[in-house]
Amino acid sequence: MIKKHNALNTTISPAMGLGLLACIFILASVITSVIVTLLTSRMSNAGAAVRISIVLQDILIFILPAVATAVVMTRLPARFLSIDIPPRWRLLLLAVISLFAAFPLLNCIVAWNEGIHLPAQYADIEASLRELENSAAGTLDGIMSTTSVPTLILSILIVGMLAGLSEELFFRGALQKLMTLTRINPHVAIWLTAFIFSAVHFQFFGFVPRMILGAYFGYLVWWTRCLWIPVIVHALNNSTVVVSKWIEARSGHDCGIDTIGADLTGSATSAAAVAVSIVLTAYLLYTIKRESK
Repeated sequence: MIKKHNALNTTISPAMGLGLLACIFILASVITSVIVTLLTSRMSNAGAAVRISIVLQDILIFILPAVATAVVMTRLPARFLSIDIPPRWRLLLLAVISLFAAFPLLNCIVAWNEGIHLPAQYADIEASLRELENSAAGTLDGIMSTTSVPTLILSILIVGMLAGLSEELFFRGALQKLMTLTRINPHVAIWLTAFIFSAVHFQFFGFVPRMILGAYFGYLVWWTRCLWIPVIVHALNNSTVVVSKWIEARSGHDCGIDTIGADLTGSATSAAAVAVSIVLTAYLLYTIKRESK
């Protein structure tokens, strides 16, 4: 542990860094909540208000705490956040391919998670949780209020690129790094960070697939020592969702990207797609880990 600390020239302990990150995150969340409330109450354009709110949240709640903590922690904040070296193009290509290879498997897990029902005595709780899901979906619909090309580009920039950068800086760049600098096992740190990453989205019926994605991003940065790879893959994943929603809204037809592998029991094709997805994704992840060494 001491060697890790000295390599980064840390000025405070990882435990203190975790406390600092949490304090800045909470304070920034409160301030952002006030700003967003005032903003949305005074703007007549709902779509613009949502876009501005998301940008503020990404910058103040995720980017600011991560960067501030890194600056306080060490004189090498870029190295601390793992953004000091560019990605190796072969590893980046393998990571991108593995993301698309995993889509059928992820769609299967998404369908399973969405189909979970709480016991009858918790029906009110389930209704509230599903309302949160609908609210999150409504946020994306609010951003994509029109089907024009400028709207698509703006949505990719905000929901795809900015969200991918901000969330990876906070969760994998700062939070996961701080955990791995403590006595916590790296695998535990990766999955604990992924759990928190999924939890802060407040989507119970999408919790498991988002946690798996978070762990996937965590292993990418742990293996490659480069945050830019999960940033790009995360942004690409988000942008794929945006583009598919835009195509559906523009054409009136489901583009099918989120249905491959979803119906595991009712379709032999879906079952085969999931099986191939598991094997191919596992092979690609193994290759990334091996070549990262």
